Amino acid sequence: MSMEVEIIDIYKGEESRKTVIVWGDIGNLCRPYLSRFKEDQYYVIAFYEGLDGSSRRARKRKTTDYAISNCGEYWLDVDFINKIATGSVSDNQNQITLDELKSSLDIK
Repeated sequence: MSMEVEIIDIYKGEESRKTVIVWGDIGNLCRPYLSRFKEDQYYVIAFYEGLDGSSRRARKRKTTDYAISNCGEYWLDVDFINKIATGSVSDNQNQITLDELKSSLDIK
């Protein structure tokens, strides 16, 4: 139900930890199943934070953990050799260079 991910680069926002816990779907949440993400692969992922820990299933989650929304596509597959991210970039585009992605997010 959760995976530990290593942060390689931050495109937007702030996070000081090198690794974080990310929670996936258990069958009734609007999140992707974590089996979609393969070990030793790279992704650009838009996490959301501050999970509610009040439900019985959520007791192991911490407010410092993250999840990924599945109500849309909030991740891209990354090819570091060619410096390209692929996936649902826009209605008419399925890939973007990492430099273009960073620029589009107004990275300084």
